Amino acid sequence: MEILLAPEEVAARIAVSPRSIREWLRKGKIKGIKAGRLWRIREKELEKFLGFDSKKELKGEKTDPFLKVIGRLSGPALSPEEIEASLYGKTR
Repeated sequence: MEILLAPEEVAARIAVSPRSIREWLRKGKIKGIKAGRLWRIREKELEKFLGFDSKKELKGEKTDPFLKVIGRLSGPALSPEEIEASLYGKTR
């Protein structure tokens, strides 16, 4: 059976705000299903977004999706304006 996650559940798993998850869904950075006003994300799509490769796991190779998320989030410090511009494509 396919597991569907709410944006709040995904946000809790990868330590970002639900608002960020919804924005990524709208921009197509992460694939989701929209039913009316509700978004749902397939667990497999979340794994794909995080860079998790289940085929490597089957071969016995160790992959840690958490470390891949940290790699995506690490980098030079950004100002609040730069963060907002990168997320929303504009500044206030």
